[in-house]
Amino acid sequence: MLVAWPGQSEETGQWPPEVFRTVYSSRAFLDINIDEAHAAATLMAEAIVREEGFDSRVEVDIYDDVDLIEAALRRDEVDVVTLVAQDYLSLEDTGLLEPTFLTMRGEDVLEHSVLLVRADRDVEQLAQIQGGRLMVSRSARRDLPLQWLETTLIRDGLPHSGEMFVVENTRGPSQALTAVFFGKADVCIVLSSALDTAVELNPQLGVQLRVLDRSPDVLGSVICFSSRIDPRTRAQLLESLAELHLRPLGQQLLSVFRVDRLIPFEEQHLAGTRKLFGEIDLIP
Repeated sequence: MLVAWPGQSEETGQWPPEVFRTVYSSRAFLDINIDEAHAAATLMAEAIVREEGFDSRVEVDIYDDVDLIEAALRRDEVDVVTLVAQDYLSLEDTGLLEPTFLTMRGEDVLEHSVLLVRADRDVEQLAQIQGGRLMVSRSARRDLPLQWLETTLIRDGLPHSGEMFVVENTRGPSQALTAVFFGKADVCIVLSSALDTAVELNPQLGVQLRVLDRSPDVLGSVICFSSRIDPRTRAQLLESLAELHLRPLGQQLLSVFRVDRLIPFEEQHLAGTRKLFGEIDLIP
């Protein structure tokens, strides 16, 4: 979603620079093909560059490994990065990042996962479906839903998910939801936003499926400036990104990422996220 002017901590050197770069964690993309995400991110960066009147080349990189993102930041090769909250927390003490924006969907900055079963089944506790089939939507922030489930199982004195269920990963939430809907699986984990979208398309899902449990609210994506960013760059990006949702093209590109707008980062939004990830870190 972002364009960056790399490698300038002071108002010196060529500005605007010849190349604009931005980096994403692949985990920041929610139920979207990575090639499609790369194309949309490039279009967005190019649109911002044109609007600012710069004749600069755009480069967009997507990394699966947060260590590669940290290495790029240390090499001063990027100034803006979009991370999932878990990756941000792993880097926040490095001094390399300034959290700047959060992604908002509708009126929500935070998101949560839900465990769903069929509404007509007499299931009130996970222990009642031990040995059943669990569908996990990996595209929903990758490992986070399953990590939250592990904390829930530990809380209830139950085995780890791999011993508790027959676990099957799906490419997206729709496959997980329909498997439970048609009785081919006992339970699934998806993001609540994915459930809401699916229910809009098929209202019967809202009738036939029931929430058994839900995770705490956590942040989705955190958009950060490098601590070395050129002050001139920072000032222009703050304005451009805050107003991105007001432009037709900006709205169109944000929608590809399932995002309605960007809002300023506030530390209070991290409270529940820190708590959950603290519990996840204690998993044996």
